[in-house]
Amino acid sequence: MLLIQGIPYEFAIDTNDKEIYTKREDPYIISSKAKNGTHRFVSHATLYVVLAGKRITIAFTRVREGQTREEITKRLLKVIKNENLSVKRIYFDRGFYSVELVQLLQRERFGAILAMPIRGEKDGLKSRLHGKKSHWIPNYEAKTTISGKKISAFHDVAAIATYQKGKRRKRGVCWYAYAVIGTPISLLRVKDTYRLRFGIETSYRIKNESLGWTTSPDPEIRTLFFAIALIIQNQWVCTNWFYFREHKRGRPSGKPGLPFNDFRKLLIEGCLDVLGRFDEVKVKHWRKGGPFD
Repeated sequence: MLLIQGIPYEFAIDTNDKEIYTKREDPYIISSKAKNGTHRFVSHATLYVVLAGKRITIAFTRVREGQTREEITKRLLKVIKNENLSVKRIYFDRGFYSVELVQLLQRERFGAILAMPIRGEKDGLKSRLHGKKSHWIPNYEAKTTISGKKISAFHDVAAIATYQKGKRRKRGVCWYAYAVIGTPISLLRVKDTYRLRFGIETSYRIKNESLGWTTSPDPEIRTLFFAIALIIQNQWVCTNWFYFREHKRGRPSGKPGLPFNDFRKLLIEGCLDVLGRFDEVKVKHWRKGGPFD
């Protein structure tokens, strides 16, 4: 057991969309911004734990069409509660930020850091970003209207100023905003601490290297392949941690002792040893009109 009850851990919740090319109607095929020639996707929400610089997926759930980020978060938070795990803080990207989610986290008393979209020239968040130095915006009121009813939530905002110095041909101050909820942290550490979440994108790229290839329009098949890929990735992380970790003082090295491609080759060789090897494939049924006729 990697996680011990009573020790506070840092978690991250995110969504991962995979394109699907089909006209089939299914509640687990969602519509989103077009990518790679389609606007239809199979989406999964994941719950990660950040452990000694390593990211391990401990739960995931399928996303239904029309399901809100608050419903997704509530379902994944149940995993933390059911396992009696202590939370230091949870990280969310800006796609999750909403008044309803802030209210949920405050009601459940979870510490969190959420990236915020910067908008509102007149009376929104953008109008509160001033000067050239990072600063706190205490007791910021986030407002929205749902079904004609106005709701709001109050939280602190860490406004972080960075200088672009010609990067991407841009200069001047670039602002980042983070909603800080129920977690004590200094202004200077907010951005660096939030960077722990960025490893999620790297984890998704690694996961895609072991993701089974299929043209099936069935979302359940896609979910099965997604789960297998996550299990393989988790096993690789644990193998590096228990058997290839460099034992020394200080922070562990970020470079894995066993690269993921080498781990996949070892895994394939192990499967071949168990399942058997073959040199030829016998075709029992041949469909005429195929590409090899």
